[in-house]
Amino acid sequence: MKRVFLNCTISAVAFLSMSTSCSKTDTGSGDIPPVDNNTYNIRVTTFAGKGGVSGLVDAKGDAARFSSPGQMVFDERNQTLYVADQGFNGLAIRAIDLEGNVSTYVGLNDMFNSIGDIALAPGTAGSLYLTSPMQAAIFHIVKDPSTGKGNIDKVSGNGKGNSNGTGIADASFAGPKGLVTDREGNLYIGNDYFNTIRKISFTQNKVMDFAGKPAAKALDLGGFVDGTGNASEFNGLHDMILSADGSFLIVPDYSNHALRKITLADRKVTTYFGDPNKGLDTDGPFGVAQAGNPEVAVCDKNNNVYFTSFYPGVTGTKIRVAHLNDNTVRTIAGGQGTGSSRYQDGTGTEARFNGIKGIAITPDGKFLFVADMYNHCVRKISLY
Repeated sequence: MKRVFLNCTISAVAFLSMSTSCSKTDTGSGDIPPVDNNTYNIRVTTFAGKGGVSGLVDAKGDAARFSSPGQMVFDERNQTLYVADQGFNGLAIRAIDLEGNVSTYVGLNDMFNSIGDIALAPGTAGSLYLTSPMQAAIFHIVKDPSTGKGNIDKVSGNGKGNSNGTGIADASFAGPKGLVTDREGNLYIGNDYFNTIRKISFTQNKVMDFAGKPAAKALDLGGFVDGTGNASEFNGLHDMILSADGSFLIVPDYSNHALRKITLADRKVTTYFGDPNKGLDTDGPFGVAQAGNPEVAVCDKNNNVYFTSFYPGVTGTKIRVAHLNDNTVRTIAGGQGTGSSRYQDGTGTEARFNGIKGIAITPDGKFLFVADMYNHCVRKISLY
């Protein structure tokens, strides 16, 4: 039986005590070496699932099966990778330990038909937030200590729209996707169909506008404007991450082919690089770099932002890194492929992917995990 989450005041003490990194996962400790500029030191392997074979099977490594794995997050509290599995074999949140053992954490078939994003929530290990675009709502998942499985409650979402309502439970959303929590426990949601970013303050029991000019109606095209709060414009809010120091958000602006920054204190939106009229994946300094359909991102404590870049028929699916400390972008893995060549383990740009929809990083910064959606598996990238 689904329970409605009405009491939204959550203690952030345990969550905020975790060491910080530039990501929605807020994990990591110690210094992380800079990424090696030689891509031959970057190795891509298949971590869980079997490339090209879909299913919903709990097992270890290549004996496990996924069905279109999407957004993911790494929980330092229990050293577990959570993956939104959202294909025809059933919607579920899957849990993977660092040995590659896969289990089903929450089965969602009875209540969901889509998963937009997942992010860590304050509290005990396994506490997550989840957006559902088709349900037009945000949910909270907490682990049941007696079963080890997740229980899910509704946080917000009263019909489809872009209204803040009179309290958290009364607000409406349309196509909510990307989400992230700041160090104060506030939750930010990309209301994708209106191209706005909304903020939930649990201490104030309210939802408020944060950034983005609302579209005139749902699914209207967004814009590309830097500015403050609702004077800014976006076009495709599939993911958001928190900076290393917790002072700003980093937003892959999907249909604007750009990486954007939002300062939390003043809601000021600026663009790191990208151009909505180009959409290729040129590497180089921010002044010339381009980002073709950046969809998901994560970053380490050295402000290396790893993001996916995909331009159909032109560049293929790539993993790229934006170094915020020296304002440069480069490709570290992936490239153009067709047919079966879109699944290949290998070194750096020799590897191939087929639609990366989720990305996470380990606390030590040594490994990336990516959800290779159309290859139905989770891949592992050794960075050095």
